[in-house]
Amino acid sequence: MKKFLKKIFVLMTICISIPSNNFIFAESDEESYLKEDKAITESLGSNMIYAPHTGNVNLDYLYQMIQHHKGAIDMAKNLLNNGGENEEVVQIAKDIIKNQTISIASMESLMKTLIENLTQDKVREEKYLKEYQNINEKFSGIISESLAGKNLQMHAKASRFVEDYKQWIDFLEDSYEVVIYKEALAEYQSMLLFWCMGLYKHAFISLRSYFEATMFGIQLSTNEFNFRLWKSETLDLYWSQIMDDNEGIFSKKFVQAFEPLFADEAYGMKEIAKKVYRECSEFIHNNYGATSLLPKATQFDQVIFELLADKVESINQVIVFAFTMRYVENIIEKDKLSEFEEVIMDEIGYLGCAQEIYN
Repeated sequence: MKKFLKKIFVLMTICISIPSNNFIFAESDEESYLKEDKAITESLGSNMIYAPHTGNVNLDYLYQMIQHHKGAIDMAKNLLNNGGENEEVVQIAKDIIKNQTISIASMESLMKTLIENLTQDKVREEKYLKEYQNINEKFSGIISESLAGKNLQMHAKASRFVEDYKQWIDFLEDSYEVVIYKEALAEYQSMLLFWCMGLYKHAFISLRSYFEATMFGIQLSTNEFNFRLWKSETLDLYWSQIMDDNEGIFSKKFVQAFEPLFADEAYGMKEIAKKVYRECSEFIHNNYGATSLLPKATQFDQVIFELLADKVESINQVIVFAFTMRYVENIIEKDKLSEFEEVIMDEIGYLGCAQEIYN
């Protein structure tokens, strides 16, 4: 393009610099040249303006440049046909015809390739959309089975717990550890979606992440310094710390520090927590015994659906036990005990420690 513009510039410079008496055009040649030149430039402008707009910038550019080059060739031929006799100008015109013809052929070949690729892309896109529609229909069927009959009751119960968990978050809004609980809740909500879609392994992953994050939040709630270290990624937390007999959140020392009434039940809750965490982990780490239970394809499975419901219920009971044990003193201080009665009693009302709080 730069070479073409340079040649046009040279052509214009020569035409301007040569005295008029040096032109060898006959009057008829000049009139014919100007008439043809006007037609060429008008056609060139129209062809470039009204070149097809395909929605693909590469194709649009080539459409316009082909018209541009054709206009340059027509202008060069007009010069040669109507009295151009200056050797340098004539050579420029001939070079333009030769080079632009080659460029046009190259651009037309490239356009053909681009159009073929666009056609192939359209075919692939239609194939993708069809496959996506099939996947969508498949998931719709799985969701329908997941939310039918007794399954709906199980999933609805787990879904209602979102509001219970939010109540704890709202109560703890001013505490530094609440950011962890918010992240945990997001994982729980992801689990609910994966569960009803038949994405059972993903559901187990999100369920464990939710459980783990909540327990970490409770552990860090007692030490803002450690929380800040964890937040700055200079402190790692491990599940073994949560379960530690001496320092963990179910240890006698921890429970006695916050709510002694829960001391007798803490060991049993710790054992439930360890068991359900291990069972979720088996699906995550591809333990053969666990993964062999999963369906081989994405589909509804009643056994796994109910297994997940059981793990969700156990984990939520442990979480409410741990939340209540850790924060019940704050709840009482703020005279909010009655507001939490349903939240607490629905999950751990069978425990003597919970009953004693409300007696």
